Amino acid sequence: MEKYLLNLLPRLRAFGKRLNKIEEFADKTWVLRDLSGAVITYRFKRSGVLRKTINGDIQDLRWELEGTDAISITDPVSRRGEMFRHGFVLDGLLVVQKEGIQTTPFIFIMKQWLLMEM
Repeated sequence: MEKYLLNLLPRLRAFGKRLNKIEEFADKTWVLRDLSGAVITYRFKRSGVLRKTINGDIQDLRWELEGTDAISITDPVSRRGEMFRHGFVLDGLLVVQKEGIQTTPFIFIMKQWLLMEM
């Protein structure tokens, strides 16, 4: 399944919107479920604050656009962070991949989509 997904994403990127327009993903709640089953939400605020919650526990980080397809996320306390590249938005999906490693991309679903399914 992972190999299929990695082959499909470059084709989907052609139909998606780049991350260079903040309106496409900012001030929306994005949901990711990790391998342990934890529900992680991200809210990219226009002010550059990223509100991340893991099962209800809040962490405020900083985010910044890097070019047209990348987002950097940093922790202001530890001054450490991550770079995500090859990002795009497509019909309620936000897809990014951590820079420098070949891992499965992170696929976020807009929270309002999840509420429609319930």
